[in-house]
Amino acid sequence: MNELNQRYSKEVTDIVAVSGKYPCMTQTADGKTYVCYQEYKDRHDVIVAGVLTQEKDEFTNGTIISGEGEALKPVCVADGNRVWYAWGENKNQKWKIYYRSYENGVYGEIQCADEGEALFYPYLYSKDGIIYLLWNRQHSNSAEIVMGTIGESGIENIQVVSSSKEVYRPSYTMTVDGIGYVAYDSFNGKNYDVLVRACKDGVWSEEKIVSTSKTAWAAQPLVASLKDKVLVCWYDFNHGSDFSYNSSVVFLKDSMLVVEEPHCIGRGIDWYEDIAIAENSKGEVVFSYSWGKTKLHVRHYDYEKKWSEPVVFTYDENSFASNQGAYIDEEGTIHLVWQYGNQNGHKPIRNAQVIYTWLKVDEFENYIDTEAEKVSDPFTRPIPAEKSLDRISEEETKKWMIKNGYGEKFPIFGDIHGQSGMSDGVGEIDQFFNIAKVWANLDFTALTDHDCYPYWLSESEWEWIRTTSRLFNVEGEMTTLLAYEWTPNEYRYDFGHKNIYYRGFEGELFRSGDEGGLTPDRLFSSIKKYQAMAFPHHPAASWKLVSAATDWSFHDDSVQRMVEIFSRHAPFEYYGNYSKYTKNNMQIERCSAQDALAKGYHLGFIAGSDSHQMEHGLEGGVIITFVDKLANETVWDNLYDRFAYGTSGAGILLSFKVDNHEMGQIVEKEKGKEVEFSVSVLGTDELKVEVLCNNKVIIEKESADRACDFVFTREVGEVEDFYYVRVTQKDDHQAWGSPIWVKNKN
Repeated sequence: MNELNQRYSKEVTDIVAVSGKYPCMTQTADGKTYVCYQEYKDRHDVIVAGVLTQEKDEFTNGTIISGEGEALKPVCVADGNRVWYAWGENKNQKWKIYYRSYENGVYGEIQCADEGEALFYPYLYSKDGIIYLLWNRQHSNSAEIVMGTIGESGIENIQVVSSSKEVYRPSYTMTVDGIGYVAYDSFNGKNYDVLVRACKDGVWSEEKIVSTSKTAWAAQPLVASLKDKVLVCWYDFNHGSDFSYNSSVVFLKDSMLVVEEPHCIGRGIDWYEDIAIAENSKGEVVFSYSWGKTKLHVRHYDYEKKWSEPVVFTYDENSFASNQGAYIDEEGTIHLVWQYGNQNGHKPIRNAQVIYTWLKVDEFENYIDTEAEKVSDPFTRPIPAEKSLDRISEEETKKWMIKNGYGEKFPIFGDIHGQSGMSDGVGEIDQFFNIAKVWANLDFTALTDHDCYPYWLSESEWEWIRTTSRLFNVEGEMTTLLAYEWTPNEYRYDFGHKNIYYRGFEGELFRSGDEGGLTPDRLFSSIKKYQAMAFPHHPAASWKLVSAATDWSFHDDSVQRMVEIFSRHAPFEYYGNYSKYTKNNMQIERCSAQDALAKGYHLGFIAGSDSHQMEHGLEGGVIITFVDKLANETVWDNLYDRFAYGTSGAGILLSFKVDNHEMGQIVEKEKGKEVEFSVSVLGTDELKVEVLCNNKVIIEKESADRACDFVFTREVGEVEDFYYVRVTQKDDHQAWGSPIWVKNKN
């Protein structure tokens, strides 16, 4: 813990008793500080609110203020000595935006501002006794920002204040002349922009793009008043894991928005981004942002001095820090509530904790750290090898599909392994799905945020993932799978990570700390009731001090249908395997895909990215399968049937059959009888094709024209044999066809 935290920090929640997330704070006119946060305990999410007393060093009157559903991401604002709270809440897979007030020790009734399929990101603002409430209504391929005012009889003056088709994450403020400014981010079909609108005398201006990059994906704009102008801050990220924090000054002139003073606050290559902003009546603004996954930095802004250098408000490199809320009082003292996690969560358990840190304005300069933003985590740096993601032309593909008996089908490309800022990745969950379409040109994908890394994934967050996945699942356009990454505590167990995939959009979250998910066998038993699958990934990976490798002592053919043979971490076909298209992380012996096959397990092969910086479909590998329609159940069924294969990213077409049985199947025939194998490959470069039987190469063919077709026969033996195809191109791209098992029928 650094000197600032030793002097000016206190714990708001007990990290052992509960998991506290998404804190927010405000101050009333009488100087009292109020904090609210989302509390997860016993598989249930509630919103807790109370008073933070500096003098007594305690958080008092903590009260559950939410309803019966699963509550998500609270916000609060003061109006005189009254405090208003708002949050999202899910019950029976329907969302509501709730709000209520607190004054003189009494909470008002819970009121509903809106209800629907997908309502998120409530935002509260107070000015001259009027309380403004904004939120986000989401639909399939569209979203809008809604604003209303809170009156005595409920929510009033409800209006849609956005005009672009697909917008998210609103923020609102007003200048001293009564002009209101709303900011939000918007998907324009290619990337995300930050947009601002102003309202004067009830008339809204046109939307104005404030973000400065034409290619970066901008997100989470926050707006604060500078008296007669506003300051807009946001983060963005590009290909290659680089991110930046940015600001611009915006004001309304002759009914037109003017943008000036664009400024990059900080830039780097690292983990996820979380930001917060606060203003006081003097036009002073405080902006907080994450740096890596361990630090929250704070900068001060005013008209004269502009941006200060950063101060680190959080603990040390062994902690996780995120999801902060900020406040700056009239004296200029900066207040920050933030979410803390302990290292890898092994001690204590992976709860999050709410921490309060403050710093008086006259001491700010004493804690400036100009070296803090010169570091980055090697894990997040892009793989240096130049990588072609070539796809074979539609005409050539169609001819090949017909030749191999797939005339009614077509190939689809997917990556079903990646994280967002919900756990330990960059970006928003809607951006994850839009990037799959735009950057990676994928047909199907799945968001697999960790169940307990760096904190427990809560019930309301699971419902948020479920809702968003369902919205982006559009038959014929994009298929999504409801999923999560089961992440047992690496310091205590070496079970290995597994991605859980549900057919359709029903299914519970069985965390690795829950009774139903504590061990692999319990997990397998729990997910069977939902017809779900569990795929091990990075099966032989070692993270130096800890292991992420799969314990193959646990297996169930009915749910563990596939193994991820290739990702950005390494190729995991066999121990010591190498690829220039991965990070080639350390591996553990006897944990590879071949080791699992040698145990007699029936596992198909997929490839993925394990994306953390929105590189799904770009770094790591992709899955290819053949379907007659692009739909959730079709993709899921093909994966269950092991009728799919993985590549290192190239669009290699691969067909592997035994007596016309597809890859992934178990073929039974009498001992001594012959079975006929057929192999057909169409690559994107010159290639070599190998056929392996029981992990040994039995046939090797080379081709200089990207195509390789051949047949061969083998006798059925006494015991079960497995065969699979490995393709290696001149450009070092590879593909692995799922095995076929041939066994004695008798």
